[in-house]
Amino acid sequence: MVECTTFISYSDYHIKREYSAAQLLEYYRQGLELQSRLIELYRERQGEDGG
Repeated sequence: MVECTTFISYSDYHIKREYSAAQLLEYYRQGLELQSRLIELYRERQGEDGG
């Protein structure tokens, strides 16, 4: 059985080898923008439903 921490470290290692720091930073930034947009949509929806 593979421990979760081992899997994360293994995956992390391969991700860092395949993508540059600039690419990872851009993906991270896009993820934050998407998260913010989803929160915004959720809050709008909550307002429509009466909170």
